[in-house]
Amino acid sequence: MRAGGGRCRKRFFPRVRRSSSQYPFSYAVGRFLRIIPLFYFVVFLYYCKGWIGIVTSEDLVLALTFESDYGHLWTIPAEFKFYFILPFIAYAIIELYKRYGVLPASFGCLVLMVLQQLMWPFWLTPENSIDTRWYLYNFTMGSLCSVIHRRLRHKLDGRMADVIGVAVVVLIAMSFPYPRNILFGMPIDKWLMNKFLLLSPLRAIFILVLADGKGYLGGILKTVVLRKLGDWSYSIYLIHIMVYAFVGLGWPVSVSLMLVGIICSVFAGALLY
Repeated sequence: MRAGGGRCRKRFFPRVRRSSSQYPFSYAVGRFLRIIPLFYFVVFLYYCKGWIGIVTSEDLVLALTFESDYGHLWTIPAEFKFYFILPFIAYAIIELYKRYGVLPASFGCLVLMVLQQLMWPFWLTPENSIDTRWYLYNFTMGSLCSVIHRRLRHKLDGRMADVIGVAVVVLIAMSFPYPRNILFGMPIDKWLMNKFLLLSPLRAIFILVLADGKGYLGGILKTVVLRKLGDWSYSIYLIHIMVYAFVGLGWPVSVSLMLVGIICSVFAGALLY
């Protein structure tokens, strides 16, 4: 197992093996440059307009230092702070995989997720919390995917990938407020807000079966358009509220303007990227 794990490590982590002393530095710099400069720029834009609650200089400082949540930007502090924890989780998973194989490494991830839920159960998650601990389950699910992907990818054909991918999309769509109301008579409320235990495994399955571009659905995800949208997704997310506000100002219920706002958000995100 040790020898097999060593071969897998060469495939999975070739850059780490060649330059392990430099990897922590390049990892930290890469994450910082990918996230912080653009985040700061957009926060300043919202401050200049006095939108999403960033009105005073104190609000600006709190937003820039990840000390308070403002509008949709609350997700960035929660995600960014996880990158300080990820190297330790990754190291533990790599060592388990290298020494004992995929099953113990996967089991280690599952144990970690159970412990996280015992300490910070999903149903107690505060709304729009910038506290990373409430979302550790989601992030650890991603680590589990990285462990089992290599083993699973060769066992799926295109047809199976399509069936599973479509089923996941349908299940997620059925969890949205309006479909739940129509299908099950459930009230249109915030029921979905903290259902990480439901959504994270579904997203993980979708990624696992389609990450290699198998089937028709995987082929669509590999198109240039969707790959570009993936590249621009972070900047689109940051700027889209401002774009919506400009486009839909005075017509808050116009469907046509909503569509225009989506298109304009994509272009704005591409420019920021």
